[in-house]
Amino acid sequence: MNYKYFLILGFLLINIPQAFSNSYGNDTVDYPSLYDIVAKSNEVVFHISEPIKLIKKNYNKEIVTKGNIRISTQTDTLHFSAKLEPGGKNRREICNIPPIKIDVKKEELITHSLNKHCDKVKLVFQCMVNKSKSESIKQEKFVYDLHALVTDYSRRASLVKVHIADKEKFYDALLLEDNKDMDVRLNLKRIKTSVISPDVINRPEYVKMCLFQFMIANSDWSAILGHNTELYKRDADDMLIIVPYDFDYAGIINNDYAVPSEKLPIEHVTQRYFMDKKLSLAELEEGVKYFIAIEKDIYQLAADADYLSEGSRKRMTQFIEDFYSIIKNEKKRAQLLK
Repeated sequence: MNYKYFLILGFLLINIPQAFSNSYGNDTVDYPSLYDIVAKSNEVVFHISEPIKLIKKNYNKEIVTKGNIRISTQTDTLHFSAKLEPGGKNRREICNIPPIKIDVKKEELITHSLNKHCDKVKLVFQCMVNKSKSESIKQEKFVYDLHALVTDYSRRASLVKVHIADKEKFYDALLLEDNKDMDVRLNLKRIKTSVISPDVINRPEYVKMCLFQFMIANSDWSAILGHNTELYKRDADDMLIIVPYDFDYAGIINNDYAVPSEKLPIEHVTQRYFMDKKLSLAELEEGVKYFIAIEKDIYQLAADADYLSEGSRKRMTQFIEDFYSIIKNEKKRAQLLK
């Protein structure tokens, strides 16, 4: 262990108690969250009262946009007052409709017998409205489902329809589970820190994440810097877990706007690059064994993804097959760490 390890560990020991000082209380296990209600319904429509132009304009002026959302499910309609703001730093700049963060009133959640602590959700839309990428938001949904198959420590994502005040049509969107929902569901607590060493986290889970990112050809992340990853503490044993999110730069989706970092030796996001060369060969081998064990389950998940077109399922399955052809080859596998 080096000085850097002890420095980071000391930082965590000092800051973890403060980060966890706000307990969610006993009522977290008694009521479902807003996301839970949506996830169990097959047909869900979000109606957002404020124009997207106003939400973006207010955000640029550092003004909170107040509005209302109406959520229609197969069995009920829920009304909430909410704060609305655009999300996604990159998507906010380039997408026709950026992600929308929704913060509903806790008092209204209580009225609907929902968990008052899980008061936030995020809607992510199709970035570019064009025929060639008409399914990319659904493909991103598949990636979240794929991650949920690989590990228990994953963020849930549900497909919904959304109507926004200044738009005529209904849009496909991903409803993403918030951090607090994950905390309650998985008995975790998020640690807010900008820098972390992979040496102090759960290694088997970290290796799973590295191989998962390699499988989908996503190089737009950093566990050390917390870029598109978040750190959680597991209640059962205080183990630290890294959970990734935002997969729109993954090669398996291949969005038009996605480009790899200039610091990497690849020219296109569809080219795979293994991001952590410091993994031991023994760790990599154990991770590969795990992925080989779930290979059939992964192909079955793709076959069952009826929200995707046949063309998308075939292309994404082939992309995954290419991943397996690499990790099953001893020479190619060894090259990942070089």
